[in-house]
Order: sequence, then structure tokens, then C-alpha cells
Amino acid sequence: MDYNSKINIMKQHTSLFLEGQFGLEKENLRVTNKGMLSETTHPLDPSDGYTEQIIKDFAESQLELVTKPHESIEDAFAELMELQDFMTKDKKVKLWPFSMPCRIEDEESIVIAKYDESTKEGFEASTYRKELAKKHGKKMQLISGIHYNFSFSDRLVNKLAMDRNTLYFHVARNLIRNQWLFTYLFGASPNVDRTYKEDVVNSLLKIENCCDCCDRAHTYYEEYATSLRMSRYGYHSGNQKDLHVSYDNLGSYIESIAKGIDSKLLEKESEYYAPIRFKQSKYNKSSMLQGLDQMGVEYIELRMFDLNPYEHYGMNMNMLYFTHMMIIYALLSDSPKLSTSEMDRHYENNQRAAIFGRMKSTKFKTEEGTTLLKDIGETTINEIMALAIILDDGNMNGPYVNSVADAKEKLKNPEKLVSAKIMNEILSENKSFYYMGVKRIIRHKKLEFKEITV
Repeated sequence: MDYNSKINIMKQHTSLFLEGQFGLEKENLRVTNKGMLSETTHPLDPSDGYTEQIIKDFAESQLELVTKPHESIEDAFAELMELQDFMTKDKKVKLWPFSMPCRIEDEESIVIAKYDESTKEGFEASTYRKELAKKHGKKMQLISGIHYNFSFSDRLVNKLAMDRNTLYFHVARNLIRNQWLFTYLFGASPNVDRTYKEDVVNSLLKIENCCDCCDRAHTYYEEYATSLRMSRYGYHSGNQKDLHVSYDNLGSYIESIAKGIDSKLLEKESEYYAPIRFKQSKYNKSSMLQGLDQMGVEYIELRMFDLNPYEHYGMNMNMLYFTHMMIIYALLSDSPKLSTSEMDRHYENNQRAAIFGRMKSTKFKTEEGTTLLKDIGETTINEIMALAIILDDGNMNGPYVNSVADAKEKLKNPEKLVSAKIMNEILSENKSFYYMGVKRIIRHKKLEFKEITV
């Protein structure tokens, strides 16, 4: 079915395109009042009733909040807020507000998440994390972010007369083509603390801050970066490019991931650091690949979002609406297969958006040559806005239209990006990334400044 045919269906059955299942996952580091990694064990007790929704990630000090699937974005966000409020109010937990790690003087002090190794599941969970620590280092594993889970309704899939697996791979290919736009708009990690990975710190610029902790408060950054987290400096494995994972169809995808596991390039499928993953929740504790092979794709997981330190819950509704809008745009647009060379080009473009995104002269590689980031973005945003107007039934103040309008403004004026706001605050106040993180903790927890030693 071509683009125009899908648009006609959308105009006639707009409500179907608003249907779906939405879920959110949010990672945070637990820290002390002083912005150092918490040394306490995971604070949740089985009697709290949230054991499947508030879990440990890589480390004892890394929380992950996981909502159930909901029929609206609003309900998913409401549950996420409920989970965070429970931890921060009832459990007195303090959360580091950035995606890039807090101050960690000694990497060995990071305690890998503890499980009951007398059980098969516990042993495998512990072993997997230990292998990740050896291969990538503990600090990289503490990089945190937001995942956006989504599935289309059966009614829409049937109306489009598409096989469900085919539909999700169609969408994924187009999201890969436009991944750079998520990185540009929602990147919030232009800098790192001086205690981050030495090889990364040595590659970045340095701000020698004159603040309370003076000579040891240095911040390292890229001048025009939007998201070091999504760049080669962040949650990244250069070797995985050699996997050449196929997004042609489910079979070829499973085969290419399985080859990565067989060759020991991957410990398991979840080590593949993809911006988009295919999920199946009913896989009965077998591997995710087996679940996908046996039951197909149930939903997609988008993993390209930094924590926004200016938002109490790390995100806002504009981001959530815009992401849904991008998924619909990906569904409606033509989606030819991705060649290896095209995948490499989109990877490189996303790297440029992550490291040089706020530089107005930044160019992307295209089939025809090179084009300015802002010109490619303007064309894409205009196409998305036309769809948003349909979804909002012509209401120019509707949530989808507003989210796209906000994106358009930030594309035109990079200084309005969260990444720019972070750098401006650090440079104008001559404070460090570390100091800024502690300040946000103070603001979120409403602590007395005198309680904090920075």
C-alpha cells in the first residue's frame, strides 16, 4: 500500500491511528545528597508491591522504572510519575538527573546488581552483568535513559492489511532513517564529569571551573554536542557495527543477531545496542530471539532518549506526543530495505547530530552528496506537521501539532535545545556538570543548600 492510500485511510479512520499500547521505562542512578553514587542496596522490598515495575538495572544503585502497557500516552506517563514519586517520597531516594553518570572516583566501587545465584535466572543475570563489565567497563553501563514502548492496535493492522511483523520492520527502517532527529531534539548530554571514562575525557574539551571545589570540578564537553550518550563516547560498542544486523524482515534480523551471539561478539541479544528493539513479552523465559521467532513482534522499544534534567520526571508530554507522531510518520512513509551502505550512512549522520548537532553548518551525507542538517530537518518536520494536523482534527493547538511546532522551533533555533540550555547554564554560572547535577537534586528534593557539600 502506497503513501497516499495510507493517508486516505488515516483521514477516514483517524481514531485508529491514535490507538495503541504505550509503555515507558526510565533509568536513573541513585545518589547521595553530595551527588555521589549511593552505596546502599536496592531499596525496594517485595512487600511494596512494585517488584516488577521498579527493578535494578546493571548496578545496585541503578533503578529502572517500568510501566505497564496503557491505551494512552497520558496514562503511561501518569504511572511513571506514580512509580518515581513512590521511590523519592516514600523511600527517600535521590535520583541523579542526567543520563551521563554522576561523580565516581573509583570504578571498582560500582556494585553490580545482586541476584540469587542459586537460581538459574539469578545466576544468568549476574553472569551477564559481569561479562558486560569486563567488555565495556562499569561506568558505561551506568549511562541512563528513557525507553518508549509502543504497539499498534489490531484494528489498525487489519485495516492496513499488513502482516504485523512486516509492519514493525517497515516502521523500524524509517525510524532508523530519522533517528538523528530524536538525537538532535531530545539530546541532553553535551558533557561529562571529570571522572567518566579516561579515553573519552581525553578526547573532549575541558572547562576549568572556579567554583566551591575549584581545581577538581572540571567538566568535559563537545562544543556543539546534543547527546554524548548517543555518540561513540556514550552507550556504544564500535565492534557491533560489524554485525550488519538486517532489518529486512524478522527472519533475517534473528539470523544476524544469532550470528553475533555465536561469534561471541554479543553475550546475548540484549547486548546489541540498537536504538530500536523488537519485543515479545510472552516468551516464557526463553531468549527474546526465541520468543520473536515463535510468536512474532509484539511491540517496538525506542531507546534514543536522554533524561531531561529540567523536567522532574526526566521527560515531558511534548516529547511523548512527538515520538508517537514519528512512529505514525514512519508507518505511512515508503520504507525500502536498508543496504549496508545506507545503514552506515545513517549511523554516521546520527553521530554528527550527536556531536555537532547544534552547529548550524553541520551537514549530513545523502545519496546525492551532502545536505545541511537543518534543511533535511525542515523537509521532514513539514511532512510530519501535515499528519499532525490530521490527527488533531485541524486543531492548531492540539497536542500533536504543538509537539511538532516545538520541534520546528528548535530546529530553526538550536539555542533552544535542552543540550544548549545545559551548556549555557554551566558556562554562564562557571559551575561544573557535577555542581549542576547536585543543584538539580536540591531543587527536586527541596533540600536546604547548606546540607550539601559540593
